[in-house]
Amino acid sequence: MKAMKFFILTAFLFLCGCVAPQYLYEKKYILYDDGPVNSYVSGLEEEYPEEFKMVHRVLLTVYGYQYDFTGYFSRDGKDSFKGVAFGDMGGKIFEISVEKNKKELLYKPDAIPEGPLLDGMIDDLKFLYVERNFDTAFVVEQSEIHRDLVSTRDWKNFNVYMFRKNSICPDEALSVKDGEIFRTVVFSDYRCFGDRLVPAKIRVHNYRWNYQFEIKLLKLVSETKTENGFDEAKPSTDNLQTGGVDER
Repeated sequence: MKAMKFFILTAFLFLCGCVAPQYLYEKKYILYDDGPVNSYVSGLEEEYPEEFKMVHRVLLTVYGYQYDFTGYFSRDGKDSFKGVAFGDMGGKIFEISVEKNKKELLYKPDAIPEGPLLDGMIDDLKFLYVERNFDTAFVVEQSEIHRDLVSTRDWKNFNVYMFRKNSICPDEALSVKDGEIFRTVVFSDYRCFGDRLVPAKIRVHNYRWNYQFEIKLLKLVSETKTENGFDEAKPSTDNLQTGGVDER
């Protein structure tokens, strides 16, 4: 059974290396320059401590087939991290590393192609847990209850975080490259982590490599010791409604 699962995963990642359908992005946002940019940006920039470790349960879906594994992720500084995936029987599936934007595959079976890991999974993890560049960000008012934080005015390459109007936690996000949407993300089940709120469930759809994965957070521990010891994620009774946006 273990060998069969590994064969199936290998086939999945091989299929990921084929050309995936891409979706054109239509520019339909209306600029809302007086929006509360700082409130949204500060929440995202301070979402995670500079150094932390986390454990996930991951469900990967490719062309309707599914494979689940346990993922270990650690960030060491603002631009360095490592990730390791293990199967149900404890066997290592892959190990990745990023050191100041240098990507490395520390381990992978020969049968698994590099593309979906180096240019797919690593970039998705960077987007979720590392990348926070909002120097030229602005806010768009989509409706009376929804607002978007757009990372830059370069309409061919940017990220969008989607918020409910009175929340500082995004519900969804999308990434555009060369004018096409190549990744969408859904965030849910926010938990308290010290004075932060982090999503315990994340769903990613990568159109470039034609796969989806769902992450369920099992444990999150800060590597920076506080006065009360190490912070750990705990359920938040207020969930997404915690905190409001400064409308001034």
